[in-house]
Amino acid sequence: EGLKLNSSLTEIDLRDNGFCGASWCAVFDTLHGNKENMIVKWDLSAQFPQGITPNVATSLVNYLVSSRSLTTIELLLNKLDAEIAQALGPVIAVHSSLTSLDVRYNKFSVDGALELSQATLANINIHQFNKMPIKQMRSDSFTELDLSKLFFGIEGSMIL
Repeated sequence: EGLKLNSSLTEIDLRDNGFCGASWCAVFDTLHGNKENMIVKWDLSAQFPQGITPNVATSLVNYLVSSRSLTTIELLLNKLDAEIAQALGPVIAVHSSLTSLDVRYNKFSVDGALELSQATLANINIHQFNKMPIKQMRSDSFTELDLSKLFFGIEGSMIL
């Protein structure tokens, strides 16, 4: 209920909180209806035991479509799969304020990884994907690239 009218909250860290799918849907659906929402950063990592389910992904996508301020979303360790990648891909490709996306340590198949990597590359506003500096990679503006210990996954290797 507190999120329904809030216009001052800019960051939400809900890592590893054990929300169930219905709770996540309620949060995203509430924020989707709040046109004054100014959230720029979400950390939704490690949503155990379920991870982010297809139902939650639908509510998340609806929220993303309406969010004009979100720049960073972290979805690490959420059991995301190809079905969820297919839902997220189209909105990631066109989201005008999103600059950083981290989806490491999930369960993407080659098809899911391809969907997310293509969506990310299609969106020139995204500067960082799985902690990889794709803005610099696109502009050929760096002389050294250290990707050690990033574990950027198959989706990251497709970006590289």
